[in-house]
Amino acid sequence: MASCDGVSWTVRSRAATTQSLNDIWTASPAEAFAVGDDGAILHYAGGSWLAMTTPLSASPTLNGAWGFSPSDVFAVGEGAILHYDGISWTGAPGALPGLGRVWGTSASDVFAVGDASGGGPAILHYDGATWSSMTVHGNDGLADVWGSSASDVYAVGGDWNSGNAEIQHYDGALWSLATACPTSQYYFAIWGLSASDVYVTANNNENDGIICRYDGTAWSVFWTYTDPWISRIWGTSNSDIYVTSGSGVLHYDGANWAVSLPDVNDGGFGSVRGSGPDDVYAVGANGAILHYAGSSPSRSKRRRAAPHTR
Repeated sequence: MASCDGVSWTVRSRAATTQSLNDIWTASPAEAFAVGDDGAILHYAGGSWLAMTTPLSASPTLNGAWGFSPSDVFAVGEGAILHYDGISWTGAPGALPGLGRVWGTSASDVFAVGDASGGGPAILHYDGATWSSMTVHGNDGLADVWGSSASDVYAVGGDWNSGNAEIQHYDGALWSLATACPTSQYYFAIWGLSASDVYVTANNNENDGIICRYDGTAWSVFWTYTDPWISRIWGTSNSDIYVTSGSGVLHYDGANWAVSLPDVNDGGFGSVRGSGPDDVYAVGANGAILHYAGSSPSRSKRRRAAPHTR
C-alpha cells in the first residue's frame, strides 16, 4: 500500500506483466483494461489482473485504451489498432501510423490520434465498420484526443524540440487549428467536463509544467507547477482532478493541489483514470497498477501542497 497525506492507494498487481503500462480504461469498479509496451494488454474482471492475447504477429507499444462497454474496447499504439468484442481482440488491417490515444462518443464514432509519416499530425476515424484518415491541418504530431460531443472534439500535441504546441478542433465536419493556450510549448493531454470546461496539460519551458483551462470562450493558465513532466489528466468534477507528473500523481480538490500518490514506482506513471471518485487507477513502469478506492477518514484534513502560480 502507498499513501501520501492520508490517501491510500493499493498495489493491485505486478505479476501480470513487467512491461511499462501506458494507459488504462475502466468500465466499472469490477472491470478494467490496461495497455503498455511490447503489446501488453491486461484485463481486470473483479478478481485479478490477467494478461490477454492479441492477433498481432509483432508486439508494438500500445499507448491508449478506450471503450464503451466491457465488450467494446479499443487499444491503439505504434502502427496498431485493436478491438475487443468481449471474446477476443482483432486488429485493424493495413498500414497504420503511430497512434497515441483513442476516444469516442459511441461505438460508431471513434477517433485515434498520433504521428503521420514524417512527423505530422494523424487523425483516424472509425464509423463502426472501417477506419479512415481524416483531413487535418497543422505540422506536428498529436498526443491526445477528447471531446464533449460528436461535434466538439479536440486533439492536442506539438513538437517538443521546436517548442510548437497545437490544438486542433473538430466541429462535426472539419478539423481546424484552434487558438492555443498562452505560454505553452507542448501539449501532453486533454480532458474535460463539458464544452465550457476543458483542461490541457502542457509544458512552457524546461522547468515548468502547466494546466490550461478553456471556459468556452478562451484558454487561460489554470495552474503552474515546477515539474515539466505534468502529463496525463483525468477527473470526475472540477473539484476532483488527477494528473500524472514527475512527482507522482497529483490531486486537486477544488482549492488546492496535493501529491496523492508519490512516485514509488521509480519510473513514473503512464496514466491515471477511473470510473468514479472512489475508483481510480494509476498505471506505470514495470507493470505497476495502483488503485484508490475512496477517501480515508483523514483525507479532508491532510496537508496540502501550496499551488505554484505565475
